[in-house]
Amino acid sequence: MKKTALTFSLLFSLSAIVLTGCKAPAAYKKTDNGKERVLFTVGEKQYTADDLFGLTNVESSYNFLATDDGVNHVYESVYGSLAKANVTRDAVIKLAVKDKMADFDEEVEEYASANNITVRKARKQKLEELGLESKTDLEEQYYVEEQLEALEDMYEDEMFEIATTSSNYQDSMLYRYVKETKPMVVRHVLSKVSNSSTIYTSGVITESEITNFATIVQRFALQKDTFKTIAIEESQDGSASKGGSVGIVDTYTSFVQPFKLGLYYNQINSQNDSSKKDEYMAAYGVTSDQVGSVNSAYGQMKSEYLDLDILSIATVLNYVAKDKAVKYQEALGYEKEADYDETIYPRNALYNEYLNNNLVHSIHIPQTVSEYEANMTALLNKLYPATVKGETCYEASDISAKMEGIRASDMYKALVKAPTDTENKLYDQYGNLEQGKVTTLQENGKNIIFVKSDYGFHFMTIDMSTVEIGVEAAYQYFMYGTSAAKENTYVTNTDTTGYTSASVAKSSRKSEIYDRVYNYIKGGFESKSTNANLYEYEVFEYYLNKAGASFISNSEIAEAINDMISAAKNANVHNIEESRSDSWESYAEGLNAWRVMANRLYKVTVEA
Repeated sequence: MKKTALTFSLLFSLSAIVLTGCKAPAAYKKTDNGKERVLFTVGEKQYTADDLFGLTNVESSYNFLATDDGVNHVYESVYGSLAKANVTRDAVIKLAVKDKMADFDEEVEEYASANNITVRKARKQKLEELGLESKTDLEEQYYVEEQLEALEDMYEDEMFEIATTSSNYQDSMLYRYVKETKPMVVRHVLSKVSNSSTIYTSGVITESEITNFATIVQRFALQKDTFKTIAIEESQDGSASKGGSVGIVDTYTSFVQPFKLGLYYNQINSQNDSSKKDEYMAAYGVTSDQVGSVNSAYGQMKSEYLDLDILSIATVLNYVAKDKAVKYQEALGYEKEADYDETIYPRNALYNEYLNNNLVHSIHIPQTVSEYEANMTALLNKLYPATVKGETCYEASDISAKMEGIRASDMYKALVKAPTDTENKLYDQYGNLEQGKVTTLQENGKNIIFVKSDYGFHFMTIDMSTVEIGVEAAYQYFMYGTSAAKENTYVTNTDTTGYTSASVAKSSRKSEIYDRVYNYIKGGFESKSTNANLYEYEVFEYYLNKAGASFISNSEIAEAINDMISAAKNANVHNIEESRSDSWESYAEGLNAWRVMANRLYKVTVEA
């Protein structure tokens, strides 16, 4: 942290232990009976306004605690004295300062040569640029910088995580992070859709995108492979190599909105008990009004859009991927293929009505083959209308022929067992689910969640949720120091998929936890930039409390510094709450926008 030269004019003579004898009248005048007024003393040294701020031309009264700069100067001076009181100038620090001084000398010599002046003159100019008078002053500045850095490292070592056997473990940075941000560990499989139009009723999906999507749905429906295996072999993003793991998702980190808020809404909405639902809302910082605005979008939709039969949709989508609905196009007056309307290509029509939105779903599949085929027949009837502009278009025989085509497709045959089949499939030869198969797809007893974002289709599962297991258990799960449990934690997880070795996996996960905690401590909520001062203030307050109230003997100075820090913290909390509210409002608005537009075409709203 770079300190100003004016600040260091105070630091150079600070006691190595405490500020003492601090006196400061209500108004800080430039003169007192013709002499400069002493603002306060440190040890035997007296400090005037000139010492702190160089107010050589100010004749009127000046209250140096009445300005942000003034308070910050004093704060930095006290912070530096805390570093000097707690950090010894050991060999490591001395070497670092020696290297900095050598770099400065080298810079001076280069400056002298470039400007054709003496080294002495170059040194003087460089020091003046820094607001310093001598190399001794510069050396002292470097020492304090190193001690401040060491002080922050000391705080991290002491307070990042604390063993649960200690009475103050809940004060640790890691515990507060877990309690506040409710981290979960998430996996997903991504099936990309490149042209995800923001106009939800006019998106386009390609044949290759359909193939990948249908393959993923088929593999999940068969319930043979683990989520991790499907992710490795089918997912279309960087998480594939790690079995679909996107790592830690918490309320502060930035993820694509339908993905993150979809997860939260799904968890909240899946709670049948109202008190449990309230608990989840509080955990994720969501108000009942915000959830209500999302509920209003869901509550006005027909069940077919909410209890989405993704298997039937994917099967039909895969079958019609190449079809351009020629009869339909001609009925609308499009005679040439070049003039065809892409939005009524069956693949695009089906995609836009059922999939091109941000609704979040658990993945349900039909109980029987009869239900499966009935659902697909209903979809075909929508895609291939009986009449267009009052004229006959597709007949029942056309729909029957397409259903026969679906039954002959590889996807259908992979799911439905024929009388001669011996392989275990989704449905047996009697048209029922095979023994052990379930209608709501799960991974390790938790529902697989489906949602679409601007990147494509996400199939998601939660490996660990703080809200589900509780803060205490989650804290121990994320601990990784010598005090942490040795097995079954995030860091000691034996799954090294995507890593070159177990040690690399552990190191990577440690870094991830470290980054998440510091992002929280520094107020980095979603896309909001972090503020390093928030961490510095935490270190300052910790060591100031350890030093005791007498460290700053003047209450006016102590209160001014406290007010400055409190204002920064309160502003951070306000910004986070505002950003969180904006995110949920935007999420709800997107859902309602789709509902309004889709209702014009598909009549998605529940009829009165």
